[in-house]
Amino acid sequence: MELRDLGQSELLALVGVIERVVMADKLLNEQEEDFVRWMMDAIGQERYIDTLDELEGRYGEDELRAMLRAITDPDVRELIYGTVLEASTINALVGENTPFMDWLAKLWHLEIRIEDTPDTAL
Repeated sequence: MELRDLGQSELLALVGVIERVVMADKLLNEQEEDFVRWMMDAIGQERYIDTLDELEGRYGEDELRAMLRAITDPDVRELIYGTVLEASTINALVGENTPFMDWLAKLWHLEIRIEDTPDTAL
């Protein structure tokens, strides 16, 4: 499954979490801009922009959490969480975002493991 395959409600949830976790400060550094370009390519630029427009001002914290609760497909859950986790490596998860991501992993029954790669193994 790829980002392009997400339904509209799933895409709203993904972009909502990305907005909340990664771009909460509303300032994009170069790496964040690269990530947004990658998302636009992966989803489709027009669809990504339309989704952002749909989110603007219509979905608060409660609505976002309700959208996330409604996602039951394990493949979709892993794709969304993995995408957000990858994006969050641009800036370390800090403050209120760490509990939010912990809540999401628990809600979706995801076991988060960081595996050593040849570059990170000691």
